[in-house]
Amino acid sequence: MTGSSQQRAAAAFVVFAALGAVALWILTGPHPLDGAALPAHTPDLADGEVLFHTGSCGSCHKAADGAPGTDEGLPTGSAAFPTPVGTFYPGNLTPDPETGIGRWSEVDFVNAVTQGVSPDGTHYFPAFPYPSLRLMALEDVLDLHAYLASLPAARSPHREAEVPMTPLARRGVGLWKRLEVVVSEDGRVPLVVRYYDRKDRLARTLYYSDVKNFDGHIIPSKLALIPEDKKGHKTELVYEAIDFDVPVPDRTFSLSNLERKK
Repeated sequence: MTGSSQQRAAAAFVVFAALGAVALWILTGPHPLDGAALPAHTPDLADGEVLFHTGSCGSCHKAADGAPGTDEGLPTGSAAFPTPVGTFYPGNLTPDPETGIGRWSEVDFVNAVTQGVSPDGTHYFPAFPYPSLRLMALEDVLDLHAYLASLPAARSPHREAEVPMTPLARRGVGLWKRLEVVVSEDGRVPLVVRYYDRKDRLARTLYYSDVKNFDGHIIPSKLALIPEDKKGHKTELVYEAIDFDVPVPDRTFSLSNLERKK
């Protein structure tokens, strides 16, 4: 290869790399809601308190031993939340203006809970369960925000997650969010989940059907997973009965058990 050919090849590589970087940046960008998406609503603090406890918010956003707010049981965060991919430190949910959510607007809070987007426009890691919380009615999210705003403020500085290549991993969450979820009109029951690969191609589709009432819980009793690359194949799961509130030993979800091949 001549010198000019090498230069052209290098230039082409740089161009393609730049285009790839731009495409990746666009695909992984956050998509927050704007204020116009919020309903007119008078917050209900009692409902917000019920949601706080029902969602076990305090179990993840608890204070580390000896940290401010420990004695009061406030959701000041900072307690380590270890996972196989790294250790997370859930944030301070009290209305402290410097280290908590005291300066968050309603739409900031709604975007965090339902879209996994922080007030500064970055993705939250899905250790924060916004994929499930996104199905909440916005009125309920606003009630939860109002309840948290009524708590005493406590200072608890933010601590960044201990995840390899954190900035890149955080941006990459934008690709993970490219799951397409179709829910029922009331927003309570998933109907279809489409999974896309890294090239934005449909890889598999999960269908939910035969919605039933299991002990007061409205749940699709039939799940069918259909891969795009294996026409005529599917994996089907049918719930005939479901027991709720069954005690589960802590060791069940230990790292060693999760890694064990059965």
